[in-house]
Amino acid sequence: MNIALPISGIDVQIYFLAGIVFVLLLIAVLIRFVQFLNTFSRTLQYLNDEIRRTEGREQRYYIHKRKRLWLSLIPFVKS
Repeated sequence: MNIALPISGIDVQIYFLAGIVFVLLLIAVLIRFVQFLNTFSRTLQYLNDEIRRTEGREQRYYIHKRKRLWLSLIPFVKS
């Protein structure tokens, strides 16, 4: 038994616009995620370079900063 649901022209337009809005929101979220990853990786690279360059108290400072950077990925951890 094949039961077809009647779809009027206005319903198709609403679904089409909802699909476009969904795709645009998905693209915006993906762009923001890529920006976050880029910033995070540049900061991590900087901290690792400073850890290799320094020693003593200054090196411990940058190690602490790197730990805080990783902890910042957890949503409920405040710096």
